Amino acid sequence: MELNEVAPPSKKHERMVKHIKKSYKKDGELTDDEKSIAYATAWKDYNKDKVSEGVMDIVRKYSKKKEEKKPQKATDAGARARRKLQRREYKDKVSSIVPSELEDQKSWVDFRKHFHI
Repeated sequence: MELNEVAPPSKKHERMVKHIKKSYKKDGELTDDEKSIAYATAWKDYNKDKVSEGVMDIVRKYSKKKEEKKPQKATDAGARARRKLQRREYKDKVSSIVPSELEDQKSWVDFRKHFHI
């Protein structure tokens, strides 16, 4: 199978192909694969200014960003007791609606919502 490969349309790239072929010829006969490598290298250099981003760059650009994991609240007995006291104090002094920072991770109300009895 004979392929007629052509160098990019510039003198610089024609010289590049010539020099690559010359360096491969030092080992002996020039193979078809080595010719293909020479032309591919020249075309890659010719197109590097035209193609600004590759496929993976586009995928990364439009892929969904991963949310950062937030640290979980301490669940040991001391931390739970401390939050319980803070909730009680908040209800007495500020409001009956407790902010989410003072609530425990799971409450019985949230737990019951998931069961349909």
